[in-house]
Amino acid sequence: MALDAIRRELTLSELATKHGIHPTPVTKWEKAAMEGMAGIFPCPPPESLTKIAARKCMNSMPR
Repeated sequence: MALDAIRRELTLSELATKHGIHPTPVTKWEKAAMEGMAGIFPCPPPESLTKIAARKCMNSMPR
């Protein structure tokens, strides 16, 4: 459900109604998922790096 909230194909209210829950947990799960996903990527966001540093970081990732 958190991924559905991140995708924004439905509003949070629509998602909550679809699953029979209050919108508050959907919001909390979405936030937790977004914060947790940042930890699975070894590189900082590209906008915080120079193009050369971003390329080096991406090339160092296992394939």
